Amino acid sequence: MEPLSKEEYLRLVDKYISGEASTEEISFLEAYYEAFATKEEYTTSLSRKQYKMLSARLKERTDRKIAFYDQIPTTRRFNLVKYAAVVLLLIVAGLFLLPRKNNPTSFEKAHITPKPGTDKAVLTLANGKKIILDNKMNDSVFKEHGLPLKKAEGYLSYQTADHQVPSTKRQLVYNTISTPKGGQYRVELSDGTVVWLNASSSLTFPVQFNEQQRIVELTGEGYFEVAKSPHKKYIPFIVHTAEQRVEVLGTHFNINAYKEEQTIRTTLIEGAVRVVSGFRVDKAVVLKPNQQSRISRSGNDDAIDIVSVNADAVIDWKNGNFVFDRENLPAIMRKIARWYNVEIEYQGKVDLADFGGQISRSKSLQEVLTVLELSGGVHFQIKGNKVIVRAEG
Repeated sequence: MEPLSKEEYLRLVDKYISGEASTEEISFLEAYYEAFATKEEYTTSLSRKQYKMLSARLKERTDRKIAFYDQIPTTRRFNLVKYAAVVLLLIVAGLFLLPRKNNPTSFEKAHITPKPGTDKAVLTLANGKKIILDNKMNDSVFKEHGLPLKKAEGYLSYQTADHQVPSTKRQLVYNTISTPKGGQYRVELSDGTVVWLNASSSLTFPVQFNEQQRIVELTGEGYFEVAKSPHKKYIPFIVHTAEQRVEVLGTHFNINAYKEEQTIRTTLIEGAVRVVSGFRVDKAVVLKPNQQSRISRSGNDDAIDIVSVNADAVIDWKNGNFVFDRENLPAIMRKIARWYNVEIEYQGKVDLADFGGQISRSKSLQEVLTVLELSGGVHFQIKGNKVIVRAEG
C-alpha cells in the first residue's frame, strides 16, 4: 500500500494545527510523523511555521502520554503497550486504506468480503408460521398474526399489560426465536426476563408463562437477565439445553451450548444459579458470581468443573466486542465464523496457541483478522466466503 501523498499529508497537518482533526486523524498523524518525518519530501514540504507548530503540538501530547505511562505499575506496562500498538496500527491501516478517487485500493474491493453480523432473527409461531425479524418489518405484521407483543429495532417484547400476570387458565403456547450466522437478537419474555441471543442460536419459550413454571429451551449462546416472579408466589426460572438444566435463583448469567463446542459453559455474572448436569439432581452445583461451570460433551460421568473467569470477557459478544482472553485459535475462529457467516479452512501446520486482544464486533472481518495476525504466528487470507488460515512465513 502506498503512503499518503504529499498533498494529503499537508492537508492533514493543517487540520491538526487548526484543531479541526478528528481523534482518528490525530492518532494517525502522530504515528505517521514518527514513520515518515525522516523523509525529506515530507519535512521540506512544511513551512517553517507549520513545522514549528506541528513539532510543539506533538511534543506536548507526547509529554502528557509519558507522564501518564510513568504512573502505571511496571507489570502492566507491557500489556498496555502491546494493545495500544494494536489499536494504533488498526487506525493507521484504516486511514491508509481509505478509498481515493481515481486510485482504487484493495480496501475498495473489500466490500465483497463478509460483513459483520446485524440484528436479525426468525420468529417461529406455534402454528409453524415464520416471521422474519429485521429492520424492514413493521408492527402490522404482528397485528396480522394477532401477536400480543411490541417490537423495536433488534428487540422484541412479549410483556404487555395483558400478559404481566401468570394465569393457570391459559394453555402454554410456544414460540421460537432463531438467529442465523451473522445475526443476533434480544427478546423480553412475558415475565420481564430479557434474553440476548448470539449468532446461530435459538430460544423456545411460552408466549405466556403460567403459575407453575417458567421454563425455556436454549441452543447456541444466550445471556439472561431474569426478572422476579411477576406475582407473590415464587416461580422458578429454568433454562434447558441438550445436556444440562440451569435453575435460576435470581440472576444475570450466560450459557454457551453450541453443538460444535466440546464444552458447555455456564457463567454467572450476578446472583446465583444451580447447574444440573445431564438432568441428574445428584450432579448439581451452585455458582457464585464470576464462576463458570464446564460440562464436557466427551465425558460420560456428567461431571461439572467450576473455574473462576473474567465475566466481562465471557459476555463480550453481548456488549458488542470480541475479547480474546487466552483463547486458542480454533475457538476464536469458530466465533468469527458464526458472526461473519464464513467458513474456516486451515492449511498446513498452524500454531494453535492462546491469543489475547479486544476489538469491536462492528469492525470488518479484515480488521479483526489483522488484530490476530499482530499476535504473530498466523496469517489469514479472505477468499469470498472463506477464511484461509496459514502459519506465518
